[in-house]
Amino acid sequence: SHFQRRPLCSGSPCRAMACEANEDAPSSSPQPELIREQVHFYLSDGNLQRDRYFQKLIAADPCGWIPVEALLTCRRIRQMGVVSSTQLVEMLECSTFLDVGVDEKGVPRVKRKCPFDCQPFLDDEGKIGDKGKGKGSGADQKELKGDGHKGEGQKGKGKGKGKDKGKEKGQRDEGPYYDLATPCGFFMAGHCRFGNRCRTQHNAMYAMAIREEWLNPQDLEAKNALRAAAHAALGATLVAEARLFPRVFSEYLSIKKEARSASLSRRLRWTHQPPESDEQKEAVEPGVFTRSRLRFLLVLDLEGKDEITEFPVIVLDRTAGCEVGRFQRYVRPTKLFEGLPIHAESTATTFPTVLKDFAEWLHATVGLSLESLGEEAAFVTCGDWDCKHVHSQCNICGIPVPPAFKQWVNIKRSYEEAYGGDYRGMKSMLAKLQLLDHTGNVKFGFHHLGMHDVENICRCVLHLLQDGQELEINGRMKHR
Repeated sequence: SHFQRRPLCSGSPCRAMACEANEDAPSSSPQPELIREQVHFYLSDGNLQRDRYFQKLIAADPCGWIPVEALLTCRRIRQMGVVSSTQLVEMLECSTFLDVGVDEKGVPRVKRKCPFDCQPFLDDEGKIGDKGKGKGSGADQKELKGDGHKGEGQKGKGKGKGKDKGKEKGQRDEGPYYDLATPCGFFMAGHCRFGNRCRTQHNAMYAMAIREEWLNPQDLEAKNALRAAAHAALGATLVAEARLFPRVFSEYLSIKKEARSASLSRRLRWTHQPPESDEQKEAVEPGVFTRSRLRFLLVLDLEGKDEITEFPVIVLDRTAGCEVGRFQRYVRPTKLFEGLPIHAESTATTFPTVLKDFAEWLHATVGLSLESLGEEAAFVTCGDWDCKHVHSQCNICGIPVPPAFKQWVNIKRSYEEAYGGDYRGMKSMLAKLQLLDHTGNVKFGFHHLGMHDVENICRCVLHLLQDGQELEINGRMKHR
């Protein structure tokens, strides 16, 4: 199959059109509107950033035309009841997104009204990893090639952080999806080798406005400043088309007391535990109702594959059921940028400085030390990769590894233990919480922007706590 699989959701026509059904039998009555939207999905910016099949078709013609017959090879189109090129052309003629025509031989073809440059993605063919921007499994970093921007040089180790096993022969290679309005993390770290070809935003003022608003989720002035910065950097048209607001606004995170009855219902449904007695209910109010000794959860999601480029953390107080502080720094790689020009707008600092700043912030915020978190605090990560990557970065910088990074809570493993199934990444957990949109992307923030990924992981953590599930240390560095 040459399009991305998505789970079928009967309650959402848009999601249904963007997924693959289990059977090849065509429907008895084709629905032109849904078929048009399905073709629009194939040729959308988001899909074309990762779909090799359509990238090559578009790049093969100077004007971006692709044969209508190529669309008929898509299983989903056949399942929707389309049986001929003529039939599909009739449905696409009224599209406001596509032009329909014929070539010199009279063969029907289509193209986007707004051209899409596929060449930057094809130039890097064979380098794009399996699951995204290249968070691997803690393997020897010497095996990794390139600067890691946008999933390159990963050899099948992707965002799955240790769960990916590489791609089988003949399986379609997918790169990560980057929202066009996302700030470029490598630009903010100091250098983006893609330069003007990068499809994310090289605008430090816009990126720092996102950061300031994220650090202060209850500050209305910060939200207004971000809206103004977005319009200045992207233009009103792109802001409207990307539906940035309120999607990219951060939220103060907490477990609402009124959600307790609903969370208890979910807890019984998923875990088949007996109802709590009145004494048990009293014993856990007003905080979060788990028996775990962990009080402070330091939710971390690093960016940068070969070296760290972003270091964001949100601290959750399990007892209070809410966040108590946020920290974020862009990090200047130590060796990755050697000999390369550094963007003057970059605000990044070295990793030792970032680690020192974080240690001071953590002590001032909750009185904890990276030298010893004790039994009441631990890092929470989406996989085992992040804390291992801190060890790698400390080795690169020639500094000791703080003991706090020697054990952690892998939230994916916690979800698997609580609910069963295979949670391969943040999106699979967000899907359970119905926090993905109809295209399968995150409803809140930018995916692959560390700040926003941390906030979304916190939503997954709070859901577990709200369901009364335990959070225990389940990841450790192996002694060598």
